Amino acid sequence: MRPDRESAGYTFVFAFVVCVACGLVLSFVAQSLRARQEFNAALEVRKSILQAARVVPGALQKVPLQEINSLFERNIRSVRVDSQGGVQAFSGAKDQNPSQEGNPLYIYHEQDRPVAYIFPVEGSGLWGQIHGFLALEADGITVRGLAFSSHSETPGLGGEIDKESFLKGFYGKKIWDEKSRQLVSVTIAKGRAADRVGSERLPYYVDGISGATLTGDGINVFLKDTLLRYKPFLARIRVGERP
Repeated sequence: MRPDRESAGYTFVFAFVVCVACGLVLSFVAQSLRARQEFNAALEVRKSILQAARVVPGALQKVPLQEINSLFERNIRSVRVDSQGGVQAFSGAKDQNPSQEGNPLYIYHEQDRPVAYIFPVEGSGLWGQIHGFLALEADGITVRGLAFSSHSETPGLGGEIDKESFLKGFYGKKIWDEKSRQLVSVTIAKGRAADRVGSERLPYYVDGISGATLTGDGINVFLKDTLLRYKPFLARIRVGERP
């Protein structure tokens, strides 16, 4: 007996079978791509760490993707920093996640000599979470670089935070005020820094992006929060300790 294709029951069964088949196909595709997606996400994080540390200044975008992991393994050491500023070696898939083991830190070294310390930074921008990395020179005071691995800020406004023209403004800025002996972080000004602060404060300020005040305010908050979390470690670095 042939099924009645005009009946409601046949239509329902047909639609159900099609939905199940599509669901299975989509599930299979998602599972097949998951490993690749996770690999690409981890690669992007490593690329941002290398960019912040300026391991290959101004030329990392020209490095083939397959060489990013090699560059990272040769130059970057992953560790954890405890609440007292002590450092413990750490490796594995959980590198990016602060946990009970301490806060993650990446050390750019050359011939066993620390060149820069790279800290994961994250917080709220205007439209969502911003993730990135802040690198300090070996003195623990001077900014070496900054890179953002992901954000959802407005293109042409807050989205300019990942442009080299903006990030270069952080090079050489200070996070420590020798006169007051305090951690002051580095601040994105509302407009041109020279028009907002006196010359004695310029080492701690970066020119802001026009039309992106709220994005800048968010970055200011989480940069300082991050540095305060690593304050004991930075204190050790300033007195000459090497992790």
